[in-house]
Amino acid sequence: MYAPYLYFIIARVIGLSARPALLFYFVSTDSMEYAGNIALIYLYLAGVMILFSVPVHFDFYKKYFGSKEKLKVCRMEIEQYALLLTNHFFLIVGFVLIFIFIMFDDKLLASLVVFLLISEKVFDEIQRFMQFAKNFTLWSNVFIIKSIFPLLCVVWADKMEVEGLVYIYIFLLVFLNLIIFYVLVPPYFKKVFSGKFKIKLKSINEYYYYFKSMLLDKFLLGVTNVNIINADKWILSIFHKKLMLTEVMMISQVANGIPIAASYAFMSHRRAELVGRNNLKTLWLDFKVPLITATFGFVVGVFLIFALSTEVLSLSIIQTGQIISIIAIYTLFGAGEPIHEYLFWNGNKKKMIFINVLFFIGALVAGIFLIENGNFQEFYFSLVFLTIFRLLAYIKLLISEVVKE
Repeated sequence: MYAPYLYFIIARVIGLSARPALLFYFVSTDSMEYAGNIALIYLYLAGVMILFSVPVHFDFYKKYFGSKEKLKVCRMEIEQYALLLTNHFFLIVGFVLIFIFIMFDDKLLASLVVFLLISEKVFDEIQRFMQFAKNFTLWSNVFIIKSIFPLLCVVWADKMEVEGLVYIYIFLLVFLNLIIFYVLVPPYFKKVFSGKFKIKLKSINEYYYYFKSMLLDKFLLGVTNVNIINADKWILSIFHKKLMLTEVMMISQVANGIPIAASYAFMSHRRAELVGRNNLKTLWLDFKVPLITATFGFVVGVFLIFALSTEVLSLSIIQTGQIISIIAIYTLFGAGEPIHEYLFWNGNKKKMIFINVLFFIGALVAGIFLIENGNFQEFYFSLVFLTIFRLLAYIKLLISEVVKE
């Protein structure tokens, strides 16, 4: 069990390295238009794809994985899962289409990005099922191929002086997701889902009221939480700071390893424990969580600053102080995730959403007053302060919940 899980972690590291590697390649070859579009695509994959995500798999997973039933025995739960997921897709997809087509001047690229988001959502459902099934070796093989193959193809195509590299990259990702769907999803699953994947206005309307009453708070909390560490990128894109966005995205893709490492270390094997009765001391394991997460941040920071100082990593706008600020934001976010997980299941979700909204308002105000004047360092200092404020607000909310118990 340990060897497949170790391979799973290594595959995750390799897969996550592919994204900053592609950005680094385009920046190093002075292909800034390609780099800027890839940075936007990564932002949408992180911040927009979450709109398609809704927690409707619980009943099916509980019966299938908890009771070890066969798929056909879980037909009712699978049908419900498929119906809710497809209705949510039809409810949201129009908003996503409008947003993407507004953000991209290139409408062909916008269309491909929409297909990419949908195919990545399908892959996301498949990979979650594989992880719950503890099929780590197969998942790792799939993830490595899916991450590395498009990167190598794009580099080769560039060496052959082929144009339209971003189109090629997206096409390969969508194509691989379709192959993964065709090969890994059982025929029974496909049959059930294909039967539910129909636009029925009455069904969508019924789902809307169910979503509004039962899922909305969880949905909004999930969307706002994911975008806490994307707030700077969204604001840079709003103010059309494409070069700065590209460099920040490259650093962020590396820094994202901090909360991911913290998640593997402190959350993956503690999900059931985090749902139960806790306080700050137990959630943070006698404060080992923030200390070790800070160590992860320190290692990543030393690596990035060393790469910058030796000119292995060449950046034209972003400076050392901004890199440190980005690392601090990701470190604080990672340290706060056990608290977020506990409050997600036990806390007041409306208060959590309100805290996140205050964060976004503060970030936007800082962007308006600082980015337009080129004060990027001050902007990132503001974001570090806002991230600390959010963490302290979560701790205060946690303490009030513990007192209630």
